[in-house]
Amino acid sequence: MVHIFYAMMQGYETTGQKNPVFSFIGIFREEDFLPLAGTDARPLCLCDVCLFPCICWPYGFLMCLSTFRDAMTIVAAYEEGPYSRETVERFLNYMDGYLP
Repeated sequence: MVHIFYAMMQGYETTGQKNPVFSFIGIFREEDFLPLAGTDARPLCLCDVCLFPCICWPYGFLMCLSTFRDAMTIVAAYEEGPYSRETVERFLNYMDGYLP
């Protein structure tokens, strides 16, 4: 498996090309986390769940989405490389136009 990773990395370095990553992490359900006891054994109040994914190997563009209690969280990471800043900003503006 390690040799596959190194071959992939060599391809990125040689060609300067890398695919963007889009991932739907999933729907976090309250019953998956609650009830949860604090250190004093009292139940904790869970207000929000957010998963921060690992940042992809530079350079690249990563976007992940998750939901909890009818709230959607979008996490984006970007390091300039094969995608210009203007291209990424244009894409994010398109997304913003589709979101309520």
